[in-house]
Amino acid sequence: MSSERAKFKKQAFCSTYLWDGWFDQGLSDIQVEQEWQNISAEFLDWAVAPDHDANVDFRLFGEDGAYRKELRKDWSMLRHVHLSPETDPAELAIWNKKFDKEQKRTSDACLIYAHDKTYGFFLIAIVLSPGGHDFPHLFPKTMQLFADAAAGFIFNGQRSI
Repeated sequence: MSSERAKFKKQAFCSTYLWDGWFDQGLSDIQVEQEWQNISAEFLDWAVAPDHDANVDFRLFGEDGAYRKELRKDWSMLRHVHLSPETDPAELAIWNKKFDKEQKRTSDACLIYAHDKTYGFFLIAIVLSPGGHDFPHLFPKTMQLFADAAAGFIFNGQRSI
């Protein structure tokens, strides 16, 4: 593991936005807790892995990046990692082929998060496809809410949204 990655605090927190989204899908308390345990454990393993952006050990996660400052300067505190496009069989086939060939993967589904070396990771929202790439343009007020939550987490360790 690179010395830079070794400094990452391996701890993840869930936003109420993400938590409530699972309930909105009709999941029970136990199912929501299990979903959180699964995604947070896999996310943390991926996030602290060396060269995680191109890492081929994690089928669920693809390319990672910050939101561009051109959208909104304060949105650059937010990061997003592309997720396996589970809802689109054609896109999933492409994703899996790229995974097998150890190529970078992108999709229209993403996990929006913030990271701080002191506080760890704050998983804010999952945007399923279709819609991941259009989400910032279609929902700028929600993105601003996410950016404000990221800033609170990065600067003070606050985990609210």
